[in-house]
Amino acid sequence: MTRPRPLHQAFIVIRKELKDSLRDRRALFASLASFVAGWILLGCESYLILRILGEDVSLGQGLLMEGTVSVLRIAFFFIPSAFGAAEAAYASLITGFGVADPAAVSLAFIAIKRSQELLWIALGYLALMISGKRKSIGEGPQAAVQAREGDIA
Repeated sequence: MTRPRPLHQAFIVIRKELKDSLRDRRALFASLASFVAGWILLGCESYLILRILGEDVSLGQGLLMEGTVSVLRIAFFFIPSAFGAAEAAYASLITGFGVADPAAVSLAFIAIKRSQELLWIALGYLALMISGKRKSIGEGPQAAVQAREGDIA
């Protein structure tokens, strides 16, 4: 019998992990609840940004924006950060909300959102550099496969 290829082993590990995670209902609920909480916080953030920009929008509109952009990010997963798709959605929704100057508000809103993302990315890299616990990208999946080889057999 031939030895399974590394890619095949990786799929076996992923399948086992998915099965294990779906069995633990409490962890699954906690994961779902944290996703919903994060989505609500993003909606509140969009609402606050638009209010700071002087627009009269509702909290529901902020939640609608982030819900729409979340779906678009999933649909355009092959584009890093859904760059372009998210901006088009934000601009379209802001225009649909009937703001006085949709082009200026959209541009300011998108600039604030993307600047914030860049700030968090920079802080994350800084934290990694300070911690000194960097790992090669190639080590991750192969290390997981090797660690699980005993569990699969």
